[in-house]
Amino acid sequence: MFRSIFSLLMVLLTLGISDNNDNTFDLEVNLLQTFDNSVLMAISPDGTKMLIEDWGKKGWPLRLVEIGTWKTLNNYTFKDRIITARFFADSQTLFFYQDNSIFNLKTGEHNKLKRDLRGDTYLSDIYPVNGRNLLVRRPVESIRTQDLVLVELPSYKENKKVPYATQQRELPPPTSEFWSRPSLEFGFEISNDRRILAYSFDHVLVCRRTKDLEVLWIKRINPPLRAYSISISPNGNYLAAILANAIYKPMRKEYYIAVYDGNTGADIARIPLTDASDYTVSPNGRLLAFSESKYDKAKDEWVVNIQIYELPTCRKLVSIRYDSIKNSSLSFLERGLSIDFTQDGRYIITCGNGITKIWELRGGVAETEITPHNISSK
Repeated sequence: MFRSIFSLLMVLLTLGISDNNDNTFDLEVNLLQTFDNSVLMAISPDGTKMLIEDWGKKGWPLRLVEIGTWKTLNNYTFKDRIITARFFADSQTLFFYQDNSIFNLKTGEHNKLKRDLRGDTYLSDIYPVNGRNLLVRRPVESIRTQDLVLVELPSYKENKKVPYATQQRELPPPTSEFWSRPSLEFGFEISNDRRILAYSFDHVLVCRRTKDLEVLWIKRINPPLRAYSISISPNGNYLAAILANAIYKPMRKEYYIAVYDGNTGADIARIPLTDASDYTVSPNGRLLAFSESKYDKAKDEWVVNIQIYELPTCRKLVSIRYDSIKNSSLSFLERGLSIDFTQDGRYIITCGNGITKIWELRGGVAETEITPHNISSK
């Protein structure tokens, strides 16, 4: 009898240790690849390749890299530097904003558009969508009102136009501090698969289909905070937004990253933070990754970390020291770090301080998808 009880206790103890180990090691993050002197430009909508800019070489070179093998597929050199490159949905055609052109990765054909979208009223965001359509966020009269326009190329025919906001933008109080003004609410993002777009205005989040600009959902932020930026998972199934009463840190009373279901707008989680730079949600909705910079006064340097949280539990899983950067050598914006999940959720691609790094994710939390029954508000 005693032997049976002892054996049962040992089994329970073993199970308990196994559970603890699972909780501790349910996400493993390994540095897989590093591209020095490089900047991540874009990830293709089909998730098979990424475009990076190589620094320190002749001309303005771009390199096409295969995701998964991380082998170079092709190299391209341009007369002028390409700062913004965005893929069309076909994953082989790019729109270059700087010279108002379209570039084909397979043929190398590079054609400037006859009408310069930068020279007229198209002054805001321009995103390539399906076929040869461009999604344009165009100011109207003032920054308080805008239109979203689907423009067909090369005819420039406006296939669809809808008002950005359903009402005129709020005017900031005359005495308000600059960084808290509503006009600086700049949340606007399109999913990597070009399926949905999301944006914010006056304490409201709006999600639309890109193909026809029809509204999927509208969500009023409660309490009435402003969404100062938006991030969408590569497949468009999940959406995150930085919610705050002001973007300027000394004025903040509330600061969160909120996560929503991209198809319905349902709340998944809300994580209170003190600071966060770039951030992204995994395709399965289980992971939130963001960069965080802290100043070390004694060393006069900024320490940049990558934080990864589990959703919807809001449990911190991993904190990775990414880099330390001397304060005197970089501006505030250069201390930022971009973070992107790949389409399959197996990798995180980070870029900052002229280095692109590939991180491999392993563990059940990286593979299991959020299901409706475990979505909860935080």
